[in-house]
Amino acid sequence: MITGFFPLKKLRRNRKYFLFAAVLLVGALAVYHEMVAARAWSSDVGVNHDSSNWRRAMLNQKVRRDGSPDWVEDSTAWMSSFTPQTWKPEFKGKANLHVFEDWCGTSTADLRKNLHYPLYPHARITVQKLAVSPQWTNYGLRIFGYLHPYADGDYVFAVSSDDNSEFWLSTDHSPLNMQLLAWVGKTGAEWTAPGEFEKYASQTSKPIRLLTQKRYFFEVLHKQNDRGTDHVEVAWQLLDHSFRFTVIESKHISLYVDESDLMMSDVAQIPQTAASHQHTPTKQHSAAADMLREDPRDTLYQVHLINRKFLQGVLPDCTYSPTYTIKDFPLSRYQGLQFVCSYVDCYSGVHIILLAMSCQSIGTL
Repeated sequence: MITGFFPLKKLRRNRKYFLFAAVLLVGALAVYHEMVAARAWSSDVGVNHDSSNWRRAMLNQKVRRDGSPDWVEDSTAWMSSFTPQTWKPEFKGKANLHVFEDWCGTSTADLRKNLHYPLYPHARITVQKLAVSPQWTNYGLRIFGYLHPYADGDYVFAVSSDDNSEFWLSTDHSPLNMQLLAWVGKTGAEWTAPGEFEKYASQTSKPIRLLTQKRYFFEVLHKQNDRGTDHVEVAWQLLDHSFRFTVIESKHISLYVDESDLMMSDVAQIPQTAASHQHTPTKQHSAAADMLREDPRDTLYQVHLINRKFLQGVLPDCTYSPTYTIKDFPLSRYQGLQFVCSYVDCYSGVHIILLAMSCQSIGTL
């Protein structure tokens, strides 16, 4: 009766194929269950599998964790004296640089205490990219101008310097709409190596949406004392297109104003912004790098040890009886050292000399 419905002979002849088909079926079911479980887990925890969105979320979370700049200021006085400047296409390729010489200190707050800052610098020159290393001592820099994005998208900015520095960016071409995006330290004790953009969480900004048809006013502050390798760099990366920071080059910047024909006493053209004036800090900042800050996991050694009487009998006690043998000869403890010195025929050249020296040292113990 059963053979009428199931051709047993055919099944026996093709049992390999049926077994292979069964394995494939089991594998397909396992993959299906894994996909269902992963989809359910993603919906529960809100995971977004889009890598670009994940990077944006991580950057925003880091900025929220690090916090916004902790200062307050009265901007009424300097905003009332603002004089807009006419921008020209021939301004592209450079940015304004003001130098404040012979001023001690390492923090940008020390730079703002300078009586010459921000209207009366010792030198008014230009730079062709947002990377400066003049190899001077005890000075401060103020770099400002316009930023021209090369593509529409979300940009992340990063700053690196020795000693402290700040990078400010406006929401448009006006210097009155500045916001602090990235900085290296607040106390003067913080610094980074050239091109080191990940030592502090504050060095990188949250993603900022920029458009190619617009220009954006920016400002960089830098303070250097008489020690270390002075430098400051500002870099950017376009999310979804680049995974590394590149220094902002000349083709993406322009002057705020051409000061080449102006007298040093002419100051009406110098922009005064939120970055230009002294701020009152609302809380103290730690000078330690993020990796050096105290972590609760580092205090594990303070946990009290278990009393030895509770450990007695937990593990079996046994005598040392090795199972290793050489030429049917069982080894005792430390006895293997003499065999290391005897079997030198498998080594050659320098190895024999080094092994002979180690054998002599063992013999003197």
